[in-house]
This record gives sequence, C-alpha cells and structure tokens, in this order.
Amino acid sequence: MAIQMLGFVVFLKLNNLSIAGVPPINKTLFKTAKMAMMIVWLSFLIQAIGRLNLSVFEGSYFIKTIAAVLMVIGISIQLISYIYLGKNLKFGIPNNKEKKKAVLKTNGIYQLSRNPMYVGFYLILLAASLYVLNPAVWIFSIFTIIIHHKIILKEELFLKNTFAEQWLNYTIKTRRYL
Repeated sequence: MAIQMLGFVVFLKLNNLSIAGVPPINKTLFKTAKMAMMIVWLSFLIQAIGRLNLSVFEGSYFIKTIAAVLMVIGISIQLISYIYLGKNLKFGIPNNKEKKKAVLKTNGIYQLSRNPMYVGFYLILLAASLYVLNPAVWIFSIFTIIIHHKIILKEELFLKNTFAEQWLNYTIKTRRYL
C-alpha cells in the first residue's frame, strides 16, 4: 500500500496534476471517512510488520492468507483503476473549470464496474479487517464503506448531470460495483 501511494504521488508530480477535487458530500464527513480509511490501513501495516499485535481474536493462518490475497487483489484493482483514469483522477468531483475537461471512462476495467477503484478499496478494507481481527478496525471499515457509498452516489449524480445520455447508456451496461 505504501508503495502504491508513493507511486501515485510521483505520478501526480511528474504530470503536474492535483487529485484534490470538490468533496461531493459534507466536507467534514468526507475528511473523517478518509481519516478512518487511513486508520484501517495503518492498523494493517502495524499488524503486518509484527511490531504490535492489534488483534483481539486469534487469527488462523488460513484467514491471514485470505486477507493477504484480498489485499493484493484490492491494490491491483485500484492501481489499474488509477492508470485508466489517468489525468481524470480526482478525490471528489472536478471543480467547474475542470468539469469541462472531464471524460467518462467506460473501457478497460471500467467495462466491468462503474467504480472499480472503490471495489479495490473495499477489498483492501475487508482484507485489513480480516487480518487485524479487531472490532475497532471493523467499525472504522464499515463507517468508511458507508460514507464512500454516499460519495459514489453523489459522484454518479455529477456524472449523470455531466454526461446525460452517455452516462445512462453506460449504467444500463455496467453495474455500480460488480
């Protein structure tokens, strides 16, 4: 995950891009969900490094293996999503000036899901929750998923208003998640 984030930052810097969009929901709730996500990721990292055991329950090797596989799949899906979005990647929705440059992505991984980046993100949260086995991590993960679903609904409203018929045709062929 750390390598993914570092690569992402380097990509943005090399292309002189900003991913800061306009929060589609209440700004405080938006930022709180991002912070909850970071707490879940950090708990996974701390547990994986083995410096501190955050688990409340004993996890079997089988569960840890499933968590590791889900983590790899989730990160891979996110990376592919980032690559396909390229310069259109935003956390939030584009501001009025950027809205004119927005492009609806419907090919590649976006043929399988309207929100593959979130599918990968949810898999990462599930993996961390299985790996850490701590109710606090589960609560942060559930909160994060609920808020990000609200973000998706607002982002999809933006896409509907921006791309009208093209968006409608896309939603008929492609599901929100899987």
